[in-house]
Amino acid sequence: MLAGGLVLWAMATFFTGFVGGLAALVSMRFLLGIGEGVAFPCASKIIASHVLPRHRGIANGAVASALAIGPALGTFAGGLIDGAPTKLTVPYSVARAMFVEGNQQAAMQAFMSGQIKVEGDMTKLMAMQGQNSGGGEDMQKKLQEITAPD
Repeated sequence: MLAGGLVLWAMATFFTGFVGGLAALVSMRFLLGIGEGVAFPCASKIIASHVLPRHRGIANGAVASALAIGPALGTFAGGLIDGAPTKLTVPYSVARAMFVEGNQQAAMQAFMSGQIKVEGDMTKLMAMQGQNSGGGEDMQKKLQEITAPD
């Protein structure tokens, strides 16, 4: 359950940067909330099963602190790993739908079904989303110009 929640959380976070409208954004944030919502209850269950009662407050506090501090430190640390390789494997039909046609729904479906595979540092891909300051439409037009129609 915890692993599934973490995967859903990560995927929804990743694809939030690719959405093109309010409905898609709300959908991604909804999925993100479901995935994130699994973390603390699962951690509490693990703590209740494996930590002595007198130490559970400290353990729960550590988990809560990690959930708050982790994203900040992870973002900073990810930027320090500049040489880490990252590989994104995308089938042609999915890449065409994502990048040429601008179909974010196809991207999410492909990712959730395992057609898109990320090996290495996923934070690099997430950082690339942040670098896109409204240039997505220009990039899509350039890709359409150099891509042969099916």
